[in-house]
Amino acid sequence: VVSGTMWRWMFQQSYGLVQVALNPLLGGVSLFSNPAGAMAIVIAAAVWRTLAFTTLLFLAALQLIPAEVVESAALDGAGRWQTFWAITLPLLRPTLLVVVLITAIRGINSLGLILATTGGGPGSATATAAIHLYRTAWLYGDFGAAAALAVALFGLNLCLTVLAVRL
Repeated sequence: VVSGTMWRWMFQQSYGLVQVALNPLLGGVSLFSNPAGAMAIVIAAAVWRTLAFTTLLFLAALQLIPAEVVESAALDGAGRWQTFWAITLPLLRPTLLVVVLITAIRGINSLGLILATTGGGPGSATATAAIHLYRTAWLYGDFGAAAALAVALFGLNLCLTVLAVRL
């Protein structure tokens, strides 16, 4: 919610630093009023929010790659590109799967960031299944449909997790 509020403030029409800088290029039109612009803001905020965590995961995984294996590849005549494809990337595969799984589940269940940034709008341009679940339960009072949607989201998250574990 905090990062979503920060991004909303950066793109406010009258006083947002980024929006004011972009006003000459956009003709004074707010990015929030355009579905593509609003989605771009939400994507940028989500990437900004998760970048540090995923970077730390990859840094830890890179530090676990044995130097002897990389040195052996260099002695066998492998270049940087070949070393990356044959050694580094296969050893990073488990970390990559975890990062993709966590990012996908976070994206599917994203509620706070979107509500704080765009509220799911304009219209329903940035609405996710979690936003639909929230609206169904708390705005429309249909708790039965919201519970069914929650079970479906749980099933989707479970399928993604099983797929990632199998890979």
